[in-house]
Amino acid sequence: MRFSIALLALAALPFAGCDSSSNTVEPKACSLNVSASTSSTSLTYTYTVSATGTARVSGLSYRSAAPVGGSGGITTLTSVTLPWTVTATLPAGTAPLLSVTGTVTEGTLSAKAEGRASGSTIVTVNASNSCSQDAS
Repeated sequence: MRFSIALLALAALPFAGCDSSSNTVEPKACSLNVSASTSSTSLTYTYTVSATGTARVSGLSYRSAAPVGGSGGITTLTSVTLPWTVTATLPAGTAPLLSVTGTVTEGTLSAKAEGRASGSTIVTVNASNSCSQDAS
């Protein structure tokens, strides 16, 4: 009987300390698009991209001016440090646009556009989008 128990203990020894479950979480691909309707007045937009936890941005595009001659008034960035923010004044009839691509391993990647009119005209436009992953 003792011999059988000893053989059983020896047979189990290679598996001691092995964990078949993996704690590695693969990054989740995120593609965020933020837009709003056009306004009948000029608005100054604040575009913001932020993150909690472990998130990265691999590309970002935003409308920085009115579309002229087919250019779309789009500015594209490939290197962004978070949190990121920029302001752009868009004329009446021009819709804001913010597109973000990146990954989240654990936490949240968020993008938003907030527009305000200058002077006595009070117009506020808010639009946002987020991508998240819980690694637990």
